[in-house]
Amino acid sequence: MDQIFFVNSEGKIAGAEKSLILLAKILNSDYRLNVICPMNSALQQKMKLMGINCYHLPSRSFSSYFSFLGMIACLLRSLQLLSITLSKKVDLIHANNFYSLIVSLLPATISRKKLIWHARDYHCYSLLTRICGWFCRRIIAVSQSVKDNLIKQGVNPAKIEVVYNGVELPLLTTPPLIEIPKMQDNAGSKKFIFAAIGQFVPWKKQTLFLKAISRIASQLNAEFFLIGDDLFRKNSPYKRELIREINMLGLLQRIKILPWQEKMDEVWRKINCLVHTADQEPFGRVIIEAMAHKIPVIAINSCGPGEIIQHNKTGMLVPPDDVEQLSQAMLTVARNPHLARRLAHNSYAYAITEFAAEKTAKNTAQIYEKVLGR
Repeated sequence: MDQIFFVNSEGKIAGAEKSLILLAKILNSDYRLNVICPMNSALQQKMKLMGINCYHLPSRSFSSYFSFLGMIACLLRSLQLLSITLSKKVDLIHANNFYSLIVSLLPATISRKKLIWHARDYHCYSLLTRICGWFCRRIIAVSQSVKDNLIKQGVNPAKIEVVYNGVELPLLTTPPLIEIPKMQDNAGSKKFIFAAIGQFVPWKKQTLFLKAISRIASQLNAEFFLIGDDLFRKNSPYKRELIREINMLGLLQRIKILPWQEKMDEVWRKINCLVHTADQEPFGRVIIEAMAHKIPVIAINSCGPGEIIQHNKTGMLVPPDDVEQLSQAMLTVARNPHLARRLAHNSYAYAITEFAAEKTAKNTAQIYEKVLGR
């Protein structure tokens, strides 16, 4: 059985790690899987519970790989990874994101191991991206938009294959967890619940969500959730900006700020509509999770969400940075329960077809087999 080594530079569980955990869960019976990640991390604990062998990678204690200390630490991590690849039977290294790829380049090259890069983000480092692409046997892009970005950076398009992230089939095949609407105020009237879910980073543009709320809050019997955090402790100024914006717009009594949720089932049960405001989103895992729970989605017509969502069929799309159109879309969904249900049911059916985790795993395994020469 072939030995696959996943490399993940982060130990906390965000979108990329959720996708990796789900992929490993399905492929664990077909390959001997190993994970190299920070020791005693949430990711390592999850993998161990699945019976997957784990190797230690030092945690990141710096903000950038491109600072002097960051480059030194990266080199030390690469040397540690090299000792693993030289001492163990390694058939394939699967770097789960760009920074994991940086750590993996030297070990894979010296030990002559086959390397796959899971490209989950956009990059503007043309020369570095091109060099990284040159060393990889295959590149898995999470969307056509990411693939186009890599090609723009000079990566050989023949190496790149698009494989969408997946959601777990048990999620998809369970009865809907919600009815629209489903919360009540003190007078017994039903409230419509909007939520923006994601890491507190500037490119997610949660401020657009807040501005839209300020326009529609007085027109709806609604409540608004802002769910997320500065998970990797690199964007505390932006988190403070969000709090200031909430106060400045007078929304403190209308918005509930909830921390980052690893287990989302209870959250999905409470909300009626997901609002996703990022216009540079490579994919948008939270969007397909909402679809799997029959929750209508409003997102920006750009990049990954523009691929995932068919406007007015599986969700609603609005132009980037357009507060007025976002506000109108939120009003439309909240005031038209039949529309909301139609969008939710259409997106659910679409998710079953396009984003089932088994399909993602099958497509990934096919890439493995090509690289391994099967």
